[in-house]
Amino acid sequence: MDIWRCFCLVAGLFCWGATQAQNGSLLPGEAVRPFYARDLTPFSLIFGIPGVEGAWLTPIFRHEIALQADLTSQYLTKTTAQESLLIDLESYHGLLWYRYGWSQRLEIGWDVPLHGYSGGFLDSAILNYHDWFNLPQGGRNAAPMNALNIAYLRQNHPSVIVRRAQYGLGDIRFTLAASILQDQASRRALSLRTYLKLPTGDSGALMGSGAVDAAVGLYYQQRHLTTRRFWDWYFSLGVVALGPSELFAAIQQEQILYTGLGFGVQIFAGWRFKMQFDVHSPVLADSSIRLFNVSNGMLMTGLEWRVNKHTRWEWAVGEDLITRTTPDVSFYLRFNRSY
Repeated sequence: MDIWRCFCLVAGLFCWGATQAQNGSLLPGEAVRPFYARDLTPFSLIFGIPGVEGAWLTPIFRHEIALQADLTSQYLTKTTAQESLLIDLESYHGLLWYRYGWSQRLEIGWDVPLHGYSGGFLDSAILNYHDWFNLPQGGRNAAPMNALNIAYLRQNHPSVIVRRAQYGLGDIRFTLAASILQDQASRRALSLRTYLKLPTGDSGALMGSGAVDAAVGLYYQQRHLTTRRFWDWYFSLGVVALGPSELFAAIQQEQILYTGLGFGVQIFAGWRFKMQFDVHSPVLADSSIRLFNVSNGMLMTGLEWRVNKHTRWEWAVGEDLITRTTPDVSFYLRFNRSY
């Protein structure tokens, strides 16, 4: 899919909604939430790139807790004169997410991630899917079925190889957010979010980087009301400062830029359809492999079900919109509760 066509489509929807906007107010708890999507490619996951969040902060003295599960499948192989890369895996990810409204304009929280890598069980289903729709297999049909292989070899750099199933705690992240604008009458919000990632995961098993990373970003969100329904759009832009990782200190970037753009529209009472595009700049420097020398981008599409004002469910499917830079396919499930 052409990236610019995707941006034009989303921008067109924004403009159409803006022309039909009506008067009305918005409470923070009613806003559409972005998918808390992350690039789950092992070489990106270990760094402190934040998931996408909304601009509305948790209301004062309120708690929010979420349980999230992600399943991905990825196959990628590339060899050049200086480098060799092989990623053949299924990965499983759990997340315990917490936010608290410290005051009217401050929010604190933390993320506790769990990661797992294995050969999995989806290879046959993905091969059949590609056959049915006459899509390229990208070499997956020539690889061993349901095998785990992660290998990155680079001249004058220690090899990174994982060929046995790995499960463990990832790098824990703490966050502090400050509201710049929360205007319920105009249904707009702008916030500044900061993140601090600690080296709690095993870098040798690709559970973490072995370093402290810090990130800061701006998050904007606005709602439009039409004659029949409401819809929200949101945008984020930030930068991650990387500490010297144990595996890639000599060849990693010093900073990573990240951005997200998405929208959600009400389709039935309590149900919203959401689409989201997330991009970040490369994590390694001076590489001839596409995964490390172009921006990494994925498209998330799915549903949000607001059971009541305190409980939400989300389901989504992710695709590598910028091909061969993120997992071939990812499945996302999230339960969110406030009290």
